[in-house]
Amino acid sequence: MTQEQAIKEFFSKEVDAFTVEDVYYHLRAGRLIGVKVPITSVRRGFSNLTKEGYLEKTNEVEQGEMKVNIHKWKRKTGTAIATLFQ
Repeated sequence: MTQEQAIKEFFSKEVDAFTVEDVYYHLRAGRLIGVKVPITSVRRGFSNLTKEGYLEKTNEVEQGEMKVNIHKWKRKTGTAIATLFQ
């Protein structure tokens, strides 16, 4: 499973907004991605899925691990779950 497929899987079950860090640790805990997968690969997946119209960046922010504000993302409004897996 690619990072993008794992991210789609995660957001297919969630309606709330999450940071890249939140999703990264959830995917690792659920063994949907390997422990050697860097968080930058998941960030790239978020960027790709945003460009494809599946995710959207919100105005919500929270403090990340590095004490920097990071944005939350959510499944784009109007994106049917079925289309996430095409």
